[in-house]
Parts: sequence; C-alpha cells; structure tokens
Amino acid sequence: MTDSTGSFWSWRRQDLRRHLADLEQNAYEGAQERADRNAVFARAFELLTPVALAVLDDFNTQVLAGTGTISTRPLAPREGLGLYGTWECTWPEQQQARSRFDDTPIPALQLQAFFPGDFTHGHLMIGRPFYQDHPVSCWLMQVTDETDAWRQRHALESMCETQVHEMIFTANWRIIPAERT
Repeated sequence: MTDSTGSFWSWRRQDLRRHLADLEQNAYEGAQERADRNAVFARAFELLTPVALAVLDDFNTQVLAGTGTISTRPLAPREGLGLYGTWECTWPEQQQARSRFDDTPIPALQLQAFFPGDFTHGHLMIGRPFYQDHPVSCWLMQVTDETDAWRQRHALESMCETQVHEMIFTANWRIIPAERT
C-alpha cells in the first residue's frame, strides 16, 4: 500500500473543493460580479503563464530537440469561448503537417484557458484540432497565487501529452521529430 500524501488527490483535492464552492456560491474565488470574475480569471492566466511556458519548454527540449517556438496569446474575447487565451508551441514538422481526414493544416500545440460568459468560473481546456473552439475536456482553474499555479503543472502536462497524441492521430507520427537510431 502506498502513502496517500503523494497521491493525485492529495494535491488536487483543494482545487476540487474550491471549484465546488464556486458553483455553490455562484462566484469565482469569492468574486460575484462578472467584471470581478474576469479579473480573477485574468490574474489566474497571468499566474499560470510561467507554468505553462515551463511545460512547453520541457516538451520542446525533451521531444522536439529545441526546434520549437513557444508563445503566449493573451486573453481576448472569442466568440463562443468568452475570454480565451493560449500558450502555444509550433515546430517545422507541425507547421508542414496536414490532417489525414480533411487535409487542413495542423494547428499549434495549445494549452488553452477559457471563461465563457455563462460560466461560473474559468477552465483549462483541451480541444481537438479538427473541432476548433469545441472543448473536449476541461480542467479546474482555481488559481489565485503562485502556489496554486504550480499545482496545475501536472494538469498542463496531461493537456500537452493529450494534444500531442491528438496531433499524431490527426496527422501521423512524422509530426514529431524523433531520434531515429
């Protein structure tokens, strides 16, 4: 039997409890008014930026051998998604790849955050390249300080891995530069 202090829920339980409290109180980390909720979300995005960039930098170093370009698209209104921002990584093979389903270009690897107008609070999101702007899955985004932000690293790493595999599935394995020895 393993010690539960190192379990997933030992560090994620706090986020879930705060998430549920938001839903019960119809608030976002205590903020009731929409403008205040937007400010909480904007601050969370700002706090998450170094974490998301670290995840993408690690992916770039470990998987892409440093060939990637990492960027941030700051929060902005986006139809259907409300406030929306991304942390992205592009690389030559991805930029040249096309979907095997409909021959469309493969978009950048994106770690996404969104806060639709009718939601109680913001979320981290994963979408599929060929279903643009349609969330496939969402993660809790309960971030008010640096400790909260760094606790999201594993969620962001999971999002990154999910997105990478979706890109491989949509294009093919050649989208990932590999050491072929």
